[in-house]
Amino acid sequence: MLIFSACGTSRQQFPNKAKTRQFNKGLVPLFSPSSLLNCHLMLLALTIQSRITTTFAFITKPTRIKPLIPPLRTTTTTTLPKHIFATATTALTMTCPSPNTDATTNTNDGTTTTTPRHRTTTTTTIAKLVPPTATSLDQCAARLKSGNLVAFPTETVYGLGCNALDPTAIDKIYAAKGRPKTNPLIVHVRDATRALELWDATTTTSRHRSSSSVAGRVLRALTDEFFPGPLTLVAAACASIPEQITAGTGYVAVRAPSHEICRALLCATGGLPVAAPSANKYGHVSPTTARHVMRDLREEDVWVIDGGGCCVGVESTVARVVEEEGDGVR
Repeated sequence: MLIFSACGTSRQQFPNKAKTRQFNKGLVPLFSPSSLLNCHLMLLALTIQSRITTTFAFITKPTRIKPLIPPLRTTTTTTLPKHIFATATTALTMTCPSPNTDATTNTNDGTTTTTPRHRTTTTTTIAKLVPPTATSLDQCAARLKSGNLVAFPTETVYGLGCNALDPTAIDKIYAAKGRPKTNPLIVHVRDATRALELWDATTTTSRHRSSSSVAGRVLRALTDEFFPGPLTLVAAACASIPEQITAGTGYVAVRAPSHEICRALLCATGGLPVAAPSANKYGHVSPTTARHVMRDLREEDVWVIDGGGCCVGVESTVARVVEEEGDGVR
């Protein structure tokens, strides 16, 4: 409308009606320079106004720009009253004791209960592992003679040995193993001759009369056939055997091992009889290597002769020789 009005006809521009009719018929009118200038100015003004409006609308349009760094979360600090803070501190002190101290609890009646806490302890190895050399065997023999303990290999299992004629040394075996004293011990000797000296083969079980040593002849036949070896013979004990060995039964178990290291140790003692149950804690599996003994008796005062593994690996066979009335033996 504005352009049309600016370019509209007037009598000054079209005084001739013929020209007006020609304009109405679609003929191109003749415009004055001023009219054309006005039209250009108006078009320019409208164009500038439109661009300014569009630009302003683009600039003022709200945009969401994602921040590179996430905003920091705000924290709220709450100040507790002094009496509440003191109560919380006391509760923490009571429920979090030191690991090495006892836990103390105050009851409602005013009394204090102390609960002992678990304390970590360190295990000290006292047992000594020694090689099967001549020097070590002589030292181990000296320990046996002085009433100390020595673990040694046999063809069956490792044995924990002591002087079989020393009651104090025998008590050390029971203490080291945790073994009840109602269980008798086996005595190890180097040969059959020494074994026969530990049995009272001339006395019957009833001890009322002397016999012709039928039990003695049976024992001699068995020892000649099976000693040394994994056979243990049980018979009436002689008077020199301590009661701790027999556990109050009056019978003693004797055997002669065939293991070379064990026989060398028995010879180094000068023929001393050595009481030796299996070298393990009571109720545990019998050891067949020196490592087994060290694991079970590491806290005991014992020397362990490292003789390798045992060839048999199980306890010896046990046979009991009993002389009955009427010169019978079973």
